[in-house]
Amino acid sequence: MNINKNTHIVIWIIIGVSLTIHGASLLLSNTLLNNITWPLIEAHAVAETFGSAVALFIALALLFFEKYNTGTSFNIEIATALLVMGILDGFHAAVNVGQTFVWLHSIATFFGGLTFITLLAHSRFTWFKNRYWLISACTAAIIIGTMSLAYPTDLPHMVEQGHFTGTAMALNVIGGTMFFVAAVKILLVYRDSHNVSDLLFCLHCFLFGAAAIMFEQSKLWDTAWWGWHILRLMAYIVALGFLLVEGMQILQELKQHKEQLEELVSERTRSLVETNQKLEETVAYLNRTHTQLLEREKMASLGDLVAGVAHEINTPIGIGITSTTYLQQHLDDLTMKYQTKVLSTGVLEDFISDSTGACKLLLKNLQRTANLINSFKQVAVDQSCEQVRAFNVHDYVQEIIAALNPEIKKHDHKIKFHCDPGLIATTYPGVIFQIISNLVANSIAHGFKESEQGEITIEFFKHDEHIELIYKDNGKGMSELELSKLFEPFYTTKRGSGGMGLGAYIIYNLVTQGLDGDVHTVSEPGKGLEYRIAFANKQATPLKVVS
Repeated sequence: MNINKNTHIVIWIIIGVSLTIHGASLLLSNTLLNNITWPLIEAHAVAETFGSAVALFIALALLFFEKYNTGTSFNIEIATALLVMGILDGFHAAVNVGQTFVWLHSIATFFGGLTFITLLAHSRFTWFKNRYWLISACTAAIIIGTMSLAYPTDLPHMVEQGHFTGTAMALNVIGGTMFFVAAVKILLVYRDSHNVSDLLFCLHCFLFGAAAIMFEQSKLWDTAWWGWHILRLMAYIVALGFLLVEGMQILQELKQHKEQLEELVSERTRSLVETNQKLEETVAYLNRTHTQLLEREKMASLGDLVAGVAHEINTPIGIGITSTTYLQQHLDDLTMKYQTKVLSTGVLEDFISDSTGACKLLLKNLQRTANLINSFKQVAVDQSCEQVRAFNVHDYVQEIIAALNPEIKKHDHKIKFHCDPGLIATTYPGVIFQIISNLVANSIAHGFKESEQGEITIEFFKHDEHIELIYKDNGKGMSELELSKLFEPFYTTKRGSGGMGLGAYIIYNLVTQGLDGDVHTVSEPGKGLEYRIAFANKQATPLKVVS
């Protein structure tokens, strides 16, 4: 957190107040209040306990801040020093006034300064920045405190007739000096970091150092003695100020993070709404495209059917025209002979015989044409009108094969068809036509090699409420990789030869969506391709069975 003008003012006020307390306490202690003491044991115990608790609390806060890379530039070193001082001050607050009382305070100041000064080695030694050092220092403080309480008679003399001994003064002065050195080090680091927390702990060390130096000029319970206690309290208050500063910084950062998060959520929400809208448009487009593809395939199948039927009809109609022409010529010849009165019985008999044969041939081909037209009409209706109806599977598939026969004959292929003549299905016959016509077209285009006589087998079986269509050819088959991509749109093995890769994809959609069925394939290279298609037989009451 960057320092501001108000923080400068507060820090200078604290320094001014501490120097005033220091000077006033010494002056009063040596003049007006000389030889006057205030043995307020309970107040002292409360003050020391408060200081110990603050030290321990601030140390834990520093360890927390270290985890999140905030706080001061010396979180671990300062936390260690505060823990040591807090532990020893806690022991100090718990004992009665005497040698142990002064010893624990003096040793707390000494070890506090000693652990604070370890921050001088911050950039050279990592030992003072790890948890093992912290645990070792705290353990040592606990052992010293415990041993001091257990063996008070073995402690050095710290006070005689109300005056502190040289040992007590030395421990405090040395500790205070180390506090001042630590304060200078932190101040130098602050010049680069501009971190308010660094500056606050610089002031903290300065106040502890001043209190320790002032110890040497005081006596037990006199004005100066209470003066340096006030300085120590101020040092702990400054440490609490560190928590306040860091807390304000955290709150500010949390507020900023909240605003950023709200902005991010808003932005992501807008992005998701836009993406969702685009996805909906894409899905709608794909659905339209899918419908168009099915319609185009349906019309293409219908076109192929028309072409095949036209080819089939051409032959019987041609024979009919030839027969009619033959009859017309013989009738004209018979009429002329009748008019010239040269008509004989033999000529009439020949005419009757020839006419009978021609009429039979004409009638046969006209009947064949009528059958083809009826088949075309039924299949064409099924193609253009998607309605569920009951129909005889055997007869209907025969009509489909008849419609596809010109294409089959052109390539010299054969179709074997097996089905129970009495099998009745209630479903979409137009979809059945599209599936079979696409399967046959795929076999011719992709399964059979050129000049190869292929064989196609179509079989229908009834299984309870389902009907199974097995379609297989003896073509070149497919590899496992090719078979795994068979129903993918636009996948084709004849990309450079005009293949679009939609035939099998349309078959899959016709089966799964048109018939609400399943389709499975089996194939190996050189062993043909087999489709197993199962679809529901709706078992509706047949209105009309078309044969």
